[in-house]
Amino acid sequence: MKDVTPFVSFGWREGRLIDFWSFVHFLSGILLAIILMTHLHLSFLWSIISTFFLLILWEMFELIMGIGEHLSNRVSDVAVGCIGFLCTFYFLPMTDNRLLILIVLVMFLLDILGMRAYIARATP
Repeated sequence: MKDVTPFVSFGWREGRLIDFWSFVHFLSGILLAIILMTHLHLSFLWSIISTFFLLILWEMFELIMGIGEHLSNRVSDVAVGCIGFLCTFYFLPMTDNRLLILIVLVMFLLDILGMRAYIARATP
């Protein structure tokens, strides 16, 4: 059977590279940058290494939980999270806790929407 998963999905369905979940992973990178560098005062190097490691751990957790994704999507999720980290490091001031709260709220909302779509798709 031929795999018909698109490379880019403009919805909650999995794309081989990019889908709506990519935005959540991007925000995760921003959140990790703010927490690791501003609140835990880690250096850039330790922060990016920690971010990379945590993003990989999350993908492993998804795998253990039975969330099926293409390997390319898992790699893309980690890369997008790291890009979110780098964008935060280079472009955003990381001293405003209002940004941290906003990111957490947006991620929470997107996670709810994404999980509802996933459950609807996975439930017969």
